[in-house]
Amino acid sequence: MDETINIVRQAFREFYYNNYNLIEAPNAIEEREFGYFKFDGTMVRHLSFKSINELIALLIREVPADVYCSSAYYSYPTRVMQEKGLKGADLIFDIDIKELKPQCAERHDVYLCSICKSSLQSNSTCEKCNSSSIKHIPIPCNECINLGKSEVRKLLNILEDDFAIDSSNKDEVCVYFSGNNGFHVHIKGRYTNLDSNARAEVVNYLSAKGLVYDILFKSNRGKEVRVLKGSSYKDKDNKNPNHATNIKFLLNPDGYGWVGRVSRYILNNRRGKSKYINNNYYADGNTIDDALLKLSVRIDPNVTIDMHRIFRLAGTLNSKSSLAKVICDDLNSFNPFNDACFISDREVNAYIIKAPRFTLKGNTFGPFMEEHAKIPLYAFCYLACKGLASIVTDE
Repeated sequence: MDETINIVRQAFREFYYNNYNLIEAPNAIEEREFGYFKFDGTMVRHLSFKSINELIALLIREVPADVYCSSAYYSYPTRVMQEKGLKGADLIFDIDIKELKPQCAERHDVYLCSICKSSLQSNSTCEKCNSSSIKHIPIPCNECINLGKSEVRKLLNILEDDFAIDSSNKDEVCVYFSGNNGFHVHIKGRYTNLDSNARAEVVNYLSAKGLVYDILFKSNRGKEVRVLKGSSYKDKDNKNPNHATNIKFLLNPDGYGWVGRVSRYILNNRRGKSKYINNNYYADGNTIDDALLKLSVRIDPNVTIDMHRIFRLAGTLNSKSSLAKVICDDLNSFNPFNDACFISDREVNAYIIKAPRFTLKGNTFGPFMEEHAKIPLYAFCYLACKGLASIVTDE
């Protein structure tokens, strides 16, 4: 085994041996399917455990790179998919920060040639080997994390307002840092019987897709007008009455769902061209579009819709960062670079291809560019898991 991978694997073993109490046993553990990736890239699936102790024993013995658990409940979790006997599944949402397109990314993300491992300035052809196989490596900063937190808050607000889910009840809703570059929101004990089609409808609703075609506002022309995204509007006869900018739509801050949410946002922020006419407020279509874009939630639809998906197990390490998937008891104060970093502090000699300035456990490192450095094991594992550092052995 490559010495760098061996060092990371040893660090993961120490974590599971010393921090097994962090590993969360999902409810009805005996009905869940488990799986894991080995450090050689091999995947093992269709596992089942009767207790959390059995699971912990496997983690210490096998030392996986990544560990997963099904969101679904099965009658026979170890059988092939068509024979498992699906009983239901928890509702899970995944917010990937890189999909939010943080503006700060250009200051800290790294591009690496997959062939010769040269660092590049952008996602372009490698000048050294002419390869177009370029790997984009996000190195999230606090600004990125705060952007992800904002998206989580939007999701929780809509779940509370429109789905009657109490986000303060930890037995019902749990927010986790993914261990790398995002957040997971688990809904427990509610909506487990929703099939994939229903979950797709939930995703569309949260994302303001599809549902906007069914929101009816009244226009200043006295007709009910069906709101379409992209500033295209049709009346109830499916005819385009006029260009969006020529129509004003009645806002209803006391309305339910998206009608009320959009109306309150526009009125509270006085966004766009809202007008007060005959004791009512109106807004144009572009303003409504902008509000929908601002208020909708950007989640990975496949994670929520696929009931058979196995999902990263809480309390385990992420092989893309060596940070742990951990619960965010207080989203506001949560700092993943402190609260999810559990690898030991012993120093190692490393060669670092490239890394921006980053902070872990309150200590700041870098920037690095094709240089040797003595750094703590937790900082080394963080970079090594991203393919940016290798171990330097003593001759």
